[in-house]
Amino acid sequence: MGATDLGMFAAVIGDARLLVSNDTGASHVAAATRTPSVVMCAGSDPERWAPLDHERHQVVHHPVICRPCTHVECPFGHPCALAVTPEAVMQRARVLLRKDLLHAA
Repeated sequence: MGATDLGMFAAVIGDARLLVSNDTGASHVAAATRTPSVVMCAGSDPERWAPLDHERHQVVHHPVICRPCTHVECPFGHPCALAVTPEAVMQRARVLLRKDLLHAA
């Protein structure tokens, strides 16, 4: 497959039932296309960068005192990322998918 441009990327996310992503541009595309999302936030500040629609977009993060991260390499062992469990992400994803199914009915 060749290179994907931003429009194609947005179209793919826009057609998805749910996006699971870290806190990158993909999460902003999901917000723009109104695609429900679960966003895992590690070093960035979720209060500043999280999507505004908290019902459609669920942010999973672990509070740490060193946020927002200013380190090239974490001197603390990445507690912000390691404390975000797959179970927490899956639980949020299930909730959003159930809401999607209810709205589709």
